[in-house]
Amino acid sequence: MILDKSIMSYKSIQTIICLSTCFLIFSCQNKPISKLDFSDGSYEGEINRDGEKHGSGIYRWLDGSTYDGEYADDLRHGTGRFLWVNGESYKGDYLKDERTGKGIYDWPDGSQYEGDFLAGKRHGMGRFISSQNVIYEGEWFDDLQHGMGTLTYLDGRTLNGVWRQGELVSKPAKLPPASSKPKLSKPPLEDTSDYQVAAPSTEPVLADSNIPTQTVEKIYPSSQSSETDVTLPKDIPVVQSSTNSVSPPLSDDTPDDQVTEQPEVLEKKETIPEQGNSSKQAGESKDTVDWEGTVSEAEAVFITELIDGIDTIRIRQGGTPFTGSMRILNAQGLAQGEVNLLNGRLHGEEIFFDRTGEITERNFWDNGRPIGR
Repeated sequence: MILDKSIMSYKSIQTIICLSTCFLIFSCQNKPISKLDFSDGSYEGEINRDGEKHGSGIYRWLDGSTYDGEYADDLRHGTGRFLWVNGESYKGDYLKDERTGKGIYDWPDGSQYEGDFLAGKRHGMGRFISSQNVIYEGEWFDDLQHGMGTLTYLDGRTLNGVWRQGELVSKPAKLPPASSKPKLSKPPLEDTSDYQVAAPSTEPVLADSNIPTQTVEKIYPSSQSSETDVTLPKDIPVVQSSTNSVSPPLSDDTPDDQVTEQPEVLEKKETIPEQGNSSKQAGESKDTVDWEGTVSEAEAVFITELIDGIDTIRIRQGGTPFTGSMRILNAQGLAQGEVNLLNGRLHGEEIFFDRTGEITERNFWDNGRPIGR
């Protein structure tokens, strides 16, 4: 009997302890409130002892916008979904009433951003899909594309680049135009029956040591220029072919030290055109020429082609071979050189000048072929 009373007392104590524990647990939890009204809307959910929104709840604004999610100390904190009355929505993390963490933001036109947020802005790594299905995936800073990113277009093309404050700063390089291919013609076979092979030389043939040697750049138009038609300036005459416009070769009073002998490989007699009367002295150029200008101006007006193995200068407009004298000027307007041409080929005297106007080189040509210096 005494044992039975002891057992009953023990059970009564256990019951009291369980009830007390449940009461304490219940009293510590948030109390569900059916509804709280505010000036801009209403809240339905859990609150803490201070009457603050705390736990899960729904806030409905008077314009129709809603937030359904977690609260802490009267602020949106945790995960939740915000729906605006215009159709935009956000679902993701909140920190102290701000979109911070991972989330998805949708627009009514189908656009969507999924990625990192910080203080309510896109910040970190994210992926944006536009309504035209163009995708940007990469870095964001202060709500804008900023850093490395990749654009993917609807047709599958991709563009990797660097963005700064929403603008692509890595620009593609412009494709340079292709160069035209020069036209070459096969030179005719020459009759070598009149040629005699010179005896081999044991020593190289050297030019006169008193004449300074230098590399002279050709000053007439390059054969690699584009064949695009160029309109001739009005002040440049178009010269018709003439056999009387060729400058003569060396005069009788030309000093011997201005002529450099060339080493002979094949001996062939060449006839130098007879010298006519010339008033041009050493170091001087003709007072008048048929055309003069800079190298760039010459390349705009003329074009050089290799015809039968010989450089032939033609006028770009019309393609007529140039006949006459040509003077090339430097940037300061001083003569660099003069050449004479017949039917587009070098014929007669070719002169090069230095910056002081002195002749540095003099060559003679016959129908495009060199015949002496």
